[in-house]
Amino acid sequence: MGLFGKREKADGLASAGAGVTVVTGGAGFVQAVPGGPAAARAAAVPVPRTGEVRADEIGTVDDLPVFVRTLYDELDMAPSLRHAICPVLVEAAATSDGRGRFALILTRDMANSDVTEEILRQLRLRYDPASPSMYVAAAQVMVALSRGSVEPTGGHDKLAVGAGRRPASALWQNFDAVGRFALREGASDLHWEIEDQGGYSQVRLAIDGYLVAPPEFRMETGVMLDTLSHIYQKGKGGSHGVFSRVLPQQTSIRTKIDGQSVVFRWASMQSATGHVTVMRMHREDVETKRVDFVEDLGYFEQQAKLLDRNTMHLGGGTVMVGVVGSGKTTTAHAIMQRLPAWMNKMAIEDPVELLAEGTHHFSVSRTLDGANRDEDPFIAAKRQIKRMNPHFVMVGELRDHESAGLFRDVAGAGLRALTTVHAPSALTAPDRLSDGELRIPRSVLATPGFVNLYVYQALLPKTCSCGLCSDDMKRVLGADKLKQIERLFQFDVEGIRLRNPVGCDLCRRPNLPDLNGARGRTVVAEMFEPDELDLAYIRDAKNIELAAYQRSKRKLGFDVPDSTGKTVFEVAMYKVFAGLVDPHEAEKITSLDAYEAKRQRDLARAANAMGIHA
Repeated sequence: MGLFGKREKADGLASAGAGVTVVTGGAGFVQAVPGGPAAARAAAVPVPRTGEVRADEIGTVDDLPVFVRTLYDELDMAPSLRHAICPVLVEAAATSDGRGRFALILTRDMANSDVTEEILRQLRLRYDPASPSMYVAAAQVMVALSRGSVEPTGGHDKLAVGAGRRPASALWQNFDAVGRFALREGASDLHWEIEDQGGYSQVRLAIDGYLVAPPEFRMETGVMLDTLSHIYQKGKGGSHGVFSRVLPQQTSIRTKIDGQSVVFRWASMQSATGHVTVMRMHREDVETKRVDFVEDLGYFEQQAKLLDRNTMHLGGGTVMVGVVGSGKTTTAHAIMQRLPAWMNKMAIEDPVELLAEGTHHFSVSRTLDGANRDEDPFIAAKRQIKRMNPHFVMVGELRDHESAGLFRDVAGAGLRALTTVHAPSALTAPDRLSDGELRIPRSVLATPGFVNLYVYQALLPKTCSCGLCSDDMKRVLGADKLKQIERLFQFDVEGIRLRNPVGCDLCRRPNLPDLNGARGRTVVAEMFEPDELDLAYIRDAKNIELAAYQRSKRKLGFDVPDSTGKTVFEVAMYKVFAGLVDPHEAEKITSLDAYEAKRQRDLARAANAMGIHA
């Protein structure tokens, strides 16, 4: 019985069992309960040498079988094994000389290992196998069991709640399980939401613009805190040496999940009811390759040419604009990848997120509490960058006067520059750059060649590509809405497709039904290259005149993939016309009613102006 009490022997067994799969007849599967989220993700589990296996994976502690207590201590199991295998007493012995019944709860990887066989052998010396005798569980469930955080649900014995911290391997597996799910479902952000009250916390995922809460990632609060504490230590360029649930923190974590290189940008703060850590997830293996603006991102061909022309211009800046989560960083790194190899490309970020091939990346680290507010963390870059013979410089997101000062220094020196900034539109970007936080003077923004191109982009969910599962648009939208679209945009509405909440085989997600009918997202973008009159309006802060002048540049209809003189909403309506975007999604930018009202005001203003001249 002391076999598992010695760590070296347990580790030796684990090594011996790695990669060993033995399948024999005689054992079957217990039919999974249909319709549940775990059943929908069920995969065939190899049948071990003895016993029956329940086919569906246990995703939450609420789905665990009824048991009296765990049997870790009776087998003297080493802690390094407990996050992968949990023996439980399912039924206590009826008499003092009875045997009782046992089951094993384990990860999928351990279903046929020699370690499992040895544990089964020792259990059979004392107990009889239950039916089913083996359950496959997700990593976070195994972590909760090994911590003693799960109360037994059968019999009279009580399970003592463990207070010790988990081994690092179990905590990493917990994080890895969330990462694998997020990678498979195309998530962009992982929200780890700690709740001080209630004992349990939830990981929510941002997928195709929606925030969903998979039930398998509702975990015991202590498990989530231990996991975050362990993961933070893996980060690079962090604002602090150790994880804190109180202080605002940032770092960048690089790892491999299912063979893919992934980077997580960490941002965390204390909330009124607990703590929130948001991890932006980027897939490096995809985004370090040359990305096609049209096929991969969804830009118009005309827009792709505009981007290429302005980023190859001998000097001056390109400003990527958008709200949080609009994909600005992805597009910026796509631009870096498209630049020719002969260029000496440099990126200065706070911190570095994605690695672009052929680019020298420099990370700037600083605290978030304002302790070094009087210091300029970019001063070294400002002093050195021009001496390093760069052809192109990307400055990470402009968040304050110091980062904006670096962009001003680079673009003002006649170098090719690129940056990102949060603003509600391309035309309002000059206001954001000149406000009290970023403080680039309007006289500088109005200098010819300082900013060559402003690009505002948003991401909208795409309707299913099959075109067959779309709802009847006349039934959902109604005749009045269709007439309004025809009246405002003068295009054929027959090609409009709506998202179907039932979905089809291409877009249905059994484990995430809230996302049925949508697959992926597409860029909708407005752009403008400031000419002399634009610059004069920017210098004088004449925003109404600037907007009217831009709209006067539109020469093509809304059914043509060209963004000249068009707003981002008008670009989105082209994708509605093409059947790529549900009109309800486009109206998240602005409503059709608000757009029509503004258009009527603009026409009235123009008529009044003509009357005055007359």
